[in-house]
Amino acid sequence: MTPQCKKVLDSFIKLANHSEAELAFSGSSGFLICPLSNSDIEQDFSQYSKEFSGIIQLLTEKGYIEFSSSRIFHITHKGLHYKWFTMETIVSFLFRSVLVPIFVAFVTALLVSYFRLS
Repeated sequence: MTPQCKKVLDSFIKLANHSEAELAFSGSSGFLICPLSNSDIEQDFSQYSKEFSGIIQLLTEKGYIEFSSSRIFHITHKGLHYKWFTMETIVSFLFRSVLVPIFVAFVTALLVSYFRLS
């Protein structure tokens, strides 16, 4: 996930008050987002105007947000806890790619030493 996607997702999480509350596109610009329950609170994402549609598309494809209509969406469980899911992926990679080969090499060395002494 790009740094821009993380910033936008973090902003969505704050707007949704750390819940799966629905958010909506507000206004005609396409860059204002507000909680569906309180349209008085809006956040402007026009600083991402050149890439905002791509950010939204990526967040949707990766399962961080889901649309219930063309202008209304909510953050998924995966989106609310994306840092945990990222950490879990990293730990899994390290376990498979680093710890397992070290363990296999250690066991192999023990077996070779054992059979040499026999």
